[in-house]
Amino acid sequence: PIKFLYGTLGQLVLLFLIRLMDEVKDFEKDKVVHPERPLPRGLIRYDEAVTVIHVTLLGCVAYSLFLGWLYRWMVGATFALQVGFVVLMYFEFFAGEWLEEMPLLYGLLHQFAIFIAAIFICTLGGIPWFSMKGVLLGCLGFSGFFTFEVCRKLDPTYPKLKGTYLVIYGKWKTYVITMVTVLLGSVSAFFLHLQWLLWPIQALMLTSLFILFLIPVSKPPPRGRGGAGAGSKPAAAAPSSSKAHKPVEAIAVVHVLAHLWMPYLSTLIPS
Repeated sequence: PIKFLYGTLGQLVLLFLIRLMDEVKDFEKDKVVHPERPLPRGLIRYDEAVTVIHVTLLGCVAYSLFLGWLYRWMVGATFALQVGFVVLMYFEFFAGEWLEEMPLLYGLLHQFAIFIAAIFICTLGGIPWFSMKGVLLGCLGFSGFFTFEVCRKLDPTYPKLKGTYLVIYGKWKTYVITMVTVLLGSVSAFFLHLQWLLWPIQALMLTSLFILFLIPVSKPPPRGRGGAGAGSKPAAAAPSSSKAHKPVEAIAVVHVLAHLWMPYLSTLIPS
């Protein structure tokens, strides 16, 4: 349906915008933590990225007016609400330094964008946004995205400057956070009659993360101040688990995609 295409286009543009905003916000940090990224490497100039953000924001405002004209004012208004919230995210809700001290609250505030997206999608589809289905769709999207936010950065060797959940909270607190968000998605999937589609990937997400956290992280042997002697043999390297997190991060990608698309795909399956 054409409404699905309009909705998908809007969400894809906003996702691109959020990602580019993150690159700009983290520019100074990425010079240290991720110097290989396009902005720190100079492949994209900082001022060019800022210009793209401004132009895309103007395009999103125009798109909200277009949707309001094409359908009804509430559709355009809810998309404009999404754009406004993205701008607040860009400016870190004008409390960036304070929120940096509380990464969980920081993440929750950013993921609230999912509920606003659910309001837009419900309004576009003619479903009352205050209905139980709208709330459940919001919870489902929140579960998928917040789980992805936690599990997309599971490298235990990241420096503290990176600010990942694993580095800040440790293995098992991170697992509890993930378990709560996945369970929220499981309950929402049940009431939306999507449990047979989503419970398998949710179970795989929790199981794979649990197994990953059982693997001990090997640390390189300490080096002496004077280094190895001329005739000394180098110490044998411990087995590395530095890549063990990659499959779990891949599962997190599948997990969030499933939570995004399963509600729509389920409508195409004949009952």
